[in-house]
Amino acid sequence: MVPSDYATPAVDPQTGVESKDVVISPETGVKARIFLPKIDGPDQTKLPLLVHYHVTISVDYRLAPEHPLPTAYDDSWSALQWIATHLNGKGPELWLNEYVDYGRIFLTGDSAGANIAHHLAVRIGATGFEGFHVCGAVIVHPYFAVSEPDKMIEFLYPGSSGTDTDPKLNPKADPDLEKMSCEKVLVFVAEKDWFKPRGVEYCETLKRSGWKGNVELVESEGENHFFHVPSAYAPPAIDPQSGVESKDVVISPETGVKARIFLPKIDGPDQTKLPLLVHYHGGAFCVGSSLDIATTRFLNILTSVANAITVSVDYRLAPEHPLPIAYSDSWSALQWIATHLNGEGPELWLNEYVDFGRIFLMGDSAGANIAHHMAVRVGF
Repeated sequence: MVPSDYATPAVDPQTGVESKDVVISPETGVKARIFLPKIDGPDQTKLPLLVHYHVTISVDYRLAPEHPLPTAYDDSWSALQWIATHLNGKGPELWLNEYVDYGRIFLTGDSAGANIAHHLAVRIGATGFEGFHVCGAVIVHPYFAVSEPDKMIEFLYPGSSGTDTDPKLNPKADPDLEKMSCEKVLVFVAEKDWFKPRGVEYCETLKRSGWKGNVELVESEGENHFFHVPSAYAPPAIDPQSGVESKDVVISPETGVKARIFLPKIDGPDQTKLPLLVHYHGGAFCVGSSLDIATTRFLNILTSVANAITVSVDYRLAPEHPLPIAYSDSWSALQWIATHLNGEGPELWLNEYVDFGRIFLMGDSAGANIAHHMAVRVGF
């Protein structure tokens, strides 16, 4: 129902980088996306290989909760085994046979992907991986567990304690840490990231572990978690396909909560009053936004087809804002909408175009839960 954020592999017009998707495990269906820089010609020098674990070869490992941990670790290990089939230049993927210098392999990942990259660097050194040499690891805003149980990890990883006693979640608890295969590790942390202390502690743990390599810490001042990844934010605009116009409004100055309003193409001054659709986005109460690309695309289509005005509430997210804050913000949005019932509210579009006898609530996933709760609460 909600349009995907999937980007098809292609040649990037700005950089000339070409990408393709490959299945690395027919048994599980796990894929990877391979990125090839612009090649100068037939005499191109062999290139380093960067193996990347998301949030280059970027491994699209299977996700929890449908595939509970440690599936992501297993899929990522399978990706390295698949890469290793190319060491003799006779693997299934031409790009890896033709262009990779296997003396220069680097592992990298962001957040949970940084955890995976670290774990694989240790596993290569601990188990032995003939012919596969990792030069370095780039660990970006890493997620590692602390002493207090992580409820999300307990849910995603049923066999884990969810604490720093699990060696997959805490390098300090891993007896094989000193066997880490690479010679150098570069760790990035962000000043405002609440994971920053874990990245700093990771560096200190490596230094004290007996590992023979070198580790360097780089801190990005004034930045937050994942700041380097382009935002999925979509600015309000007139959609060229549907003619739907959108704008952002602050519905609660005290909390800063916003909503995005979508207005279908208006026929003229005699426009009939329109239904109002109040929308709550999904994302397990902890991710997602009314302002992101996928939601904006979906609501442009819905607003046009339904010929209704849509208000999508960008409620605050857990864990920074624990439940029931999302419910409270969503209720505040209805109270804000109610200030327009007499045609004298703060938002012109609601005053001018809404038929308040035709209000509908809707939501996706966690947002559907909110929509139901709001409908019940309005009835009391």
